[in-house]
Amino acid sequence: PHDSTSGEMIYGVSGITYGKQIPSGSHNATITNLCVGCHMQDVSPTDPAFRQAGGHTFSMSYSVVQNGVTNYLPKVDVCVKCHGHIEDFNMVHKDYNDDGIIEGIQTEVQKLLDELSTMLPPAGYKANSNLYVPDGKVKTLSRTSVQTNWPTKYLNAAWNYMFVNVEGSKGIHNAPYAVGLLKASIADLSGDANNDG
Repeated sequence: PHDSTSGEMIYGVSGITYGKQIPSGSHNATITNLCVGCHMQDVSPTDPAFRQAGGHTFSMSYSVVQNGVTNYLPKVDVCVKCHGHIEDFNMVHKDYNDDGIIEGIQTEVQKLLDELSTMLPPAGYKANSNLYVPDGKVKTLSRTSVQTNWPTKYLNAAWNYMFVNVEGSKGIHNAPYAVGLLKASIADLSGDANNDG
């Protein structure tokens, strides 16, 4: 995928769905002036985020230096209107990766990305899929690490990995779609599409 898949992610399109109905979130239907409605939120001149987040910065976080250390803080004011009191984007919602621990959306999505990466071919993969055994190592995929000699099932999964990863929000723009694509890819590679073990 190209460098940003944010538009496609918000609308829940362009992922490899494996013929499944992948759920999609409601941000595209509920936010007025999509993209601008959140990323260009009004920030008061008295707010520490002024000229660092919102407005024409398009940024959703800002920096604060405390004791010589720079910390980046989320600007969630616009999110609170719909989601209620939250303090950061990694809001706890549900156990998306089914590990028995309910963590923040971004943490859950990252764990699904990591799990999927362990099933994908490592560098130096040879074009004989009969010899391929997953190495179980967490990888960070890029356009240059995916090879055209991979069998289609790995290329499809790599597309979904990169589609979610390069989008950057780690599920904030459309958690159901990001999670659905990653879980469908994991199910396809594991041969357990119905999650019955």
